[in-house]
Amino acid sequence: MKLVTALVVGGSVVAVSAPAANAQGLCGPLTPQYCPAPAVSTGPVIGVTDSSAVLTGTVNPNGAATNCAFTYAVTSPNGMPTPVQSIPAGSSPVLLMTPLVGLEAQTGFQYALECISDGGLGIGSTATFATLDHGPSHLSLTGDNDFVSSGRYVSIFLGCYGDESCRGEVTLRVYGQRIAAGRFSLGNNSGGPIELRVTKKTFRKLEHRSLNATIKATQTNGGNTVSHSITLHRFS
Repeated sequence: MKLVTALVVGGSVVAVSAPAANAQGLCGPLTPQYCPAPAVSTGPVIGVTDSSAVLTGTVNPNGAATNCAFTYAVTSPNGMPTPVQSIPAGSSPVLLMTPLVGLEAQTGFQYALECISDGGLGIGSTATFATLDHGPSHLSLTGDNDFVSSGRYVSIFLGCYGDESCRGEVTLRVYGQRIAAGRFSLGNNSGGPIELRVTKKTFRKLEHRSLNATIKATQTNGGNTVSHSITLHRFS
């Protein structure tokens, strides 16, 4: 009589083994059914981000060709399967690593390594990990030249990239002296012009030449600060 063992991941049968009941058989390349079941150990997760992670584990095939896969899910390790990895017959531990992408941020997961050969089924212990927070959105300043209107206004294009809105202050300086300042509030993954009004002194200087200025945007709801150099010109 033979006992049938199946490795099931995500509701699908990955492999089936039927080890013989004869315990006197000799484990070997031609008789893998007499080999012990693979020795499986679920390893730690590495490289965790807000949307990805790398699962690790080890397996000793114990003399028979072995198929392995991780299972992972939010509530149970018997959920989503990773691609099956084929391990040749051998008697030394083999390190397995499988990347996961597209995960939800700030979410806890369970996972386990499962391996099967003609000798039987080996299942590692269940381990857990949690993805990181998205973190604050970041700012971006664009443009190398800008023009000051007759009303002394200059438009600075500012972008907000990420899952959160961006709020804060923009300052414009020439030779370290502040010549304009303003507040901004942008939705996530959006951008637009921020109007600043330069000082009268700066506007008069622009009548005869261009000025090199520095824009600085500081995000109050995330602590993100960006600076950008720009050349100012005057409409006439």
